[in-house]
Amino acid sequence: FPVTISPPSNIGLPALAAPVCFSAISRIAREAAGLPIMLVDKAGKEVTNGQLMMLLQNPSPNKTWRDFVEQMAIDDFLFGNAYVEGATPDGSREWDNKPPAFLYNLSPRYMKIRAGVGQVPSAYVFCRNGTDVEFPVTVMGKSKVLHVKRHDPRNDWYGQSPLQAAALSVDQHNQAGSWNLALINNGARPSGALVSKGEANLSDEQASSVRERLAEKHTGAANAGKPMLLDGDFDWLSFGLSPVEMDWLNSKNSIAREIALALGF
Repeated sequence: FPVTISPPSNIGLPALAAPVCFSAISRIAREAAGLPIMLVDKAGKEVTNGQLMMLLQNPSPNKTWRDFVEQMAIDDFLFGNAYVEGATPDGSREWDNKPPAFLYNLSPRYMKIRAGVGQVPSAYVFCRNGTDVEFPVTVMGKSKVLHVKRHDPRNDWYGQSPLQAAALSVDQHNQAGSWNLALINNGARPSGALVSKGEANLSDEQASSVRERLAEKHTGAANAGKPMLLDGDFDWLSFGLSPVEMDWLNSKNSIAREIALALGF
């Protein structure tokens, strides 16, 4: 019985939270989409007109060739997979050897592969909004769907996204941004503790009052850099390392270079 294999769950859009990923992938995709189209026949002579050239220049009613290639490139980098449907006017999804009238990008987020014999799938299943659209594959591997994928030695059906190789660096870059934002929201100071020098412990009510006053007067971007006035016998004990001690800037730049390296940028 055919088994439908779902795409790996640890790839995709969340990795784009790192600005360097968005910048690198977008630029590569735009450069790829800017390459001119050239068709040649079997004799090596350039073909400047005809049905195929018209199809490539306008793959679908709502996309130019540049739009089409740019989305393919982005899908390839994000997911390691890109899918193209060669649609015919009759709307048939069965392979019939007819030339396509339109080329549509199918998002890898919604595509599942139904396993077949050997390394040839039995069908591609596009699952979106609770509706499954199935594109059968012949025993010779012919289908209305073209699957372009990167090699993944661990998976026979899906490609591996370059972002998987950079996953740890992307997470570090995201966490660095979150840490920086949290630091700003907390008065641009490392976390620490307000320590009472006296022998008597504060009551819950007194401790709550002190915390509220600190939050009101000394946290948030608007209060960054304001001097702290501590009533009573208190001292401030800082926790953790400062950005200088962490070599903050060099560390973040190094992470960005690792991400760009994995993307070939």
